[in-house]
Amino acid sequence: MIYQINTKDFNWEVKRTFGDFIWLRNTFLKLYPGYYIPSLFDKKNKDKTKSLIVSRIYILDQFVKRIVSLPDLL
Repeated sequence: MIYQINTKDFNWEVKRTFGDFIWLRNTFLKLYPGYYIPSLFDKKNKDKTKSLIVSRIYILDQFVKRIVSLPDLL
């Protein structure tokens, strides 16, 4: 699945996979040990129901918002 990300400030549109979010989280975990880096959902569930997709989009949205709210990480 490909997720489209739109930024408000710069009006950018990028497309990312779940693997990109995993890479970002793992990178922050290595660079900033001791910081709380939000977790992501378990990808093992292959079910593609609309409610699961909406839930995953919400979780990814919250993950990005929490990351950008940590000034030491950016």
